[in-house]
Amino acid sequence: MSFELHELFSGTLKLYQPKHGYRFSIDSILLADFAGPKVHGMVADLGAGSGIVSLLLVRNPKVTRIVAFEIQHELAALAKKNIVLNHCNDKVTVEHGDIRHIRKKCPAGSCDAVVTNPPFFAVGTGRINPHTQKASARHEMHGALHDFLTAAAYLLKTGGSLFIVYNADRAVDLLTGMRGAKI
Repeated sequence: MSFELHELFSGTLKLYQPKHGYRFSIDSILLADFAGPKVHGMVADLGAGSGIVSLLLVRNPKVTRIVAFEIQHELAALAKKNIVLNHCNDKVTVEHGDIRHIRKKCPAGSCDAVVTNPPFFAVGTGRINPHTQKASARHEMHGALHDFLTAAAYLLKTGGSLFIVYNADRAVDLLTGMRGAKI
């Protein structure tokens, strides 16, 4: 897989992205911009991709630590590379793994905030991208909305905050899922 190096915010942030594969979208920037001023303490980033949201949030001095979870091996490795490139490895850890098994990675109630931009489309709906990396990021192939919400509920301290970008067409699914997960 080949990568391109991008410089964002007048070169203060550097980020490798696949030339062909999953690349972050405006949703990641919007999520980090909305959550950024509000997050503090320990933060979990569920479905971190290349690590863009974590790299943006770690700029907040109130954030003490971020653990970024990514199931796709290539993207988890890329996120680690981006964290090191931006000298953030003292505050950001990337975990390659399935959020459906979050209990093996972190203790319950260990996070002050959780951020996530989960796949928007249920399996069997919409057109599946032929590129596996893109398809996995957009469709619930490695975890449904319920799984992301269950992981968030497990990680959040009482009174913790969840920040999520999700498709408006599935707002009812999101709200129902949050109620079911007791968020």
